[in-house]
Amino acid sequence: MKTLQFKTVEPFYGMMKRGEKTFDIRKYDPKDSRFRALSQVLNTENIGWLVEFTNPADGETWYMRLDSVDYLKDKEGFLVQPEWMIMYLMAL
Repeated sequence: MKTLQFKTVEPFYGMMKRGEKTFDIRKYDPKDSRFRALSQVLNTENIGWLVEFTNPADGETWYMRLDSVDYLKDKEGFLVQPEWMIMYLMAL
């Protein structure tokens, strides 16, 4: 199983741990292997990979399961921000 590692800061880290935030938005970087991996599973559901979030303030980590990945779109499904990806996450 693949695990992608990201850093995130408060209050977002705490919101993920409490289950209040089940998504993460990141700017796509074609030089970053994490984003190249994410682009391979665009529009796929139940991916099952793990995403490790680390709070750089104290080094604490939290894991969530990656459910799906997409670009930011509006309510009608039109692409809004092609350089930003959204990861939909599920608690373990």
